[in-house]
Amino acid sequence: MRKIKPFYKKSIILYLIICIVIQPTITVSAEDSINKTYYELGYGNTLFSFQDLLSRYEGNSTTYQRNMIEYRIQALSEAIADENYDSVNSQYLEVLQKIVELNETKGMLISYRDTLFAETESISAVTSSSITMNAIDGTDNSSLIAEINAQIASIDMQLSQYNSSRKSLEMNVADTGLQEDIADFYGDYEKLITKEVESKLKHEFMKDCYNLIIYKEQVDYSNSYQDYLNLLLQADTIKYKLGLITQLTLDTDNINVLHNNRVIAENQNKYDLMLRTIKNDTAIPDNAKIVLNLIYTKKQFDVNDTINKFISSNSSYHQLQNYIRSYRNYLSSAGTASASSYRQTELKIRYYQLQKQELENKIKAYVKEAISSYDTAFQSRDAAWKELQVKAKGYNVTKKKLEYKRASQLQLQQALCEKEAAEIKYYQSCYEITVWQDILDNHIFGGTP
Repeated sequence: MRKIKPFYKKSIILYLIICIVIQPTITVSAEDSINKTYYELGYGNTLFSFQDLLSRYEGNSTTYQRNMIEYRIQALSEAIADENYDSVNSQYLEVLQKIVELNETKGMLISYRDTLFAETESISAVTSSSITMNAIDGTDNSSLIAEINAQIASIDMQLSQYNSSRKSLEMNVADTGLQEDIADFYGDYEKLITKEVESKLKHEFMKDCYNLIIYKEQVDYSNSYQDYLNLLLQADTIKYKLGLITQLTLDTDNINVLHNNRVIAENQNKYDLMLRTIKNDTAIPDNAKIVLNLIYTKKQFDVNDTINKFISSNSSYHQLQNYIRSYRNYLSSAGTASASSYRQTELKIRYYQLQKQELENKIKAYVKEAISSYDTAFQSRDAAWKELQVKAKGYNVTKKKLEYKRASQLQLQQALCEKEAAEIKYYQSCYEITVWQDILDNHIFGGTP
């Protein structure tokens, strides 16, 4: 058998690869998904903007409704604490009133007894002619005095019991008063707490919606890369048959195809699951098209002003302030009658003061980092946009070359993959801009992309 010369072998390879590349070319416009102020997801004639989805999310999401009810339940704890305090305080006032009444009665009995004593002592001063009658009167006074003494003794026992109850109730009044002061926070700051919860829930929902863009771009890239791997496998199969590459290279190609098949399935599952979750939470039809606006105008956030807004909007900060106020009130109450209890309350006040300062420091650091990340996201998007333009141009050039048989389908597919990868970077930065701006606009402490 005559051996094929290298020149002819290369010609054969080129011919066979050209046969591969004359497959239908994937038509992709470099402007299809870039240079727009919005991103479309799904198919159908019914369009839903993010605001449309958000309104439906508030009315349909069980997670949203459950969380709002949870904080309404906490808000009612103020009323419960007020009722408990009123009940205990009412008992305490009743005991105080009873002690006053018993002391008044005791005073009257003592006064009456003293009067009887005075009358008895005056008997000795009268004439002997009235001894018999006065003896009888003296006996009667002695009996009455003994009865009064018995009544006074009974009152003293009752006073002892009521005074014991008074001390116990004083402690209870102090403790329930503390709980009332602490619970007042939920009533005084109900609107702020509700706003904070709403902002966090809506923020997470917004992240889910805009994550759809990233998942969709990842699906497109993995599918495009799969086409590239399939073309590479076809070309390498030809090379293998001609003895230009080893079985190891061909096996590697097959492994890459299998791995990417798994990646395709994972990316598609992420996208489908997130889309299904959003549809369930918003009750939109399956054939709905979601239109998400992209942010292009950068806002300017003053660091100090933004820090103050984050602090004033943070319910945990106000709750710590309320703890400090509540325990300061408790410090002068009967609840801190003992030296140990007084010292413990002082330490609690200091503990919450330190927590408040710690939270302030964390908020300041977080806001500075958030503003920096927001600025960086815009820089990343500018760089990603320029890279995407270069890759889109490269793709168009390769497509033009293919028309004149100066490039292969494999090269075109590689250029398309590079363009798809650049789109992921671009939309990732768009996503981060949207998330950070929402965090800064709504003062969501601790939020992350």
